[in-house]
Amino acid sequence: MMKYLQRISAIALLLLGLQAVAVAAEYNFSIPKADVVITIEPEGSAFIYYTLTFKCSPGAHVIDIVDIGMPSSK
Repeated sequence: MMKYLQRISAIALLLLGLQAVAVAAEYNFSIPKADVVITIEPEGSAFIYYTLTFKCSPGAHVIDIVDIGMPSSK
């Protein structure tokens, strides 16, 4: 009985994990407009101001978070 419950639990966890991957794959969007202004300061630092317009594709998951990566030497 214990092995049966362990197998059922493992299958349930696997199915939940697959569902999370499927939801993440539903993001589909375009960026029809991007305005970027970069200001280089005298000491060499830079300010980057950007305005991005996201457009979700029909039937795609709503965008609830945005993570914008920046170039680095690492």
